[in-house]
Amino acid sequence: MRISSIAYAAEYWLAPGRFFARTTRLGDRFLLNLPGAVDAFCVTHPDDVRAVFSASNSVLQLTPAMDRFAPHHAVFGENTLISMEGREHTTNRRYVSPPFHGRALKTYEQAMVRLTEEALATWPLGEEVSFRDRSGPIALDIVAEVMFGVTDPERSLRVRKAAIAWLDAIRSTRLAIQTAWATGRGGKWTGNYDAITNARLAVEALVQEEVDERRRAGNDRRDDVLGILLGVRDDHDDPLPDILVREQVAGLLIAGYETTGQTLSWLGNEITRMPELLDRLTESAQGDDPEWIDATIYEVLRMHPPVMFNIRYVAEPFAFDDGVELGPGRIVMPFTYAVHRRGDLYPEPDKFLPERFLGTRPKTSEWIPFGGGTRHCLGGPFALFELRIILRTILRHARFRVATTPVEPPVRMNISLVPKHGGRVVLDAA
Repeated sequence: MRISSIAYAAEYWLAPGRFFARTTRLGDRFLLNLPGAVDAFCVTHPDDVRAVFSASNSVLQLTPAMDRFAPHHAVFGENTLISMEGREHTTNRRYVSPPFHGRALKTYEQAMVRLTEEALATWPLGEEVSFRDRSGPIALDIVAEVMFGVTDPERSLRVRKAAIAWLDAIRSTRLAIQTAWATGRGGKWTGNYDAITNARLAVEALVQEEVDERRRAGNDRRDDVLGILLGVRDDHDDPLPDILVREQVAGLLIAGYETTGQTLSWLGNEITRMPELLDRLTESAQGDDPEWIDATIYEVLRMHPPVMFNIRYVAEPFAFDDGVELGPGRIVMPFTYAVHRRGDLYPEPDKFLPERFLGTRPKTSEWIPFGGGTRHCLGGPFALFELRIILRTILRHARFRVATTPVEPPVRMNISLVPKHGGRVVLDAA
């Protein structure tokens, strides 16, 4: 099966909800071809997904694939993990992973709770608001303090302004048009991306400012993500290069804010239509068992993944288990949205049913909102932990009012889909 035509291309950009719903009816494998773009070999069966994610980095690569679909060097820089392949990627991923292990995550909990409570104190109870607009700043404050280590109010404000400016550039209509144009020309990114690059460099400058100040004060090894990275030593017992630290922290700052804000907006949208679920979540929040909260987060990310597909570039011949082979130069896509809507994996896949994840963990080839294999999103565990703490803290202090309107339809925000009105919710006093 093939999706190809100018009409489908227009639908992809202008009516993404309808476009992605179409992909759930195309079977285990299908070809996606937007005019001018390379044929993408899309897979939705867990066996194929597992084969892609377990392939050697020398065979299937991320960076050349990203080059076809996004100006990622302008957006994220040249020294983040997304821009690395092979041994360089493996080595540097090992260097920068310590802040995202389970033990490190627990050290962030107190700050996450405090920042959520401070935001709730300003929430207009009893009024309908955009959950995205209200919860997004919580996520930004958390990544600024927990990831970046910023506690000084003046610098915190500067970080927030710089991060929002960077995100505004990424979300801009101009970039969307540039992306559509360049993708249709086979990934020729010849436009001017100075606005995005300059916005990114402004955030990186703040990271470097924090690094320099800590070193002057002899206080560079702290429990936040930046402090942990500054304490990492490579195989030669040398510190990580500043450029790697600042680009990695800046990228994680912006990705953490965007992903969490987007997921929270869908979460508010879904749970307020389900009074029985709200009761279970409130009970879960009051106790020490996060099972219902975690299951609800898993289900939100199943139905509304941050990105709709994963991409890999075929650098060397790649064969699936049944012998179907893709030659060098092809693009292969584990199609996240369609994987998550398979009826054989998730009965009644279009229904929001958190109970499907009770007593079980999502399988790595069936639930892939953060990708998989050696390219599994480094910040995925951080995001899951953060979502749990934010939702639990809100439910301990307030009550979501049940909504009677349908769940908001999705609209495009660059490569992501978000609720059309930001996830309108009403919070009442507990």
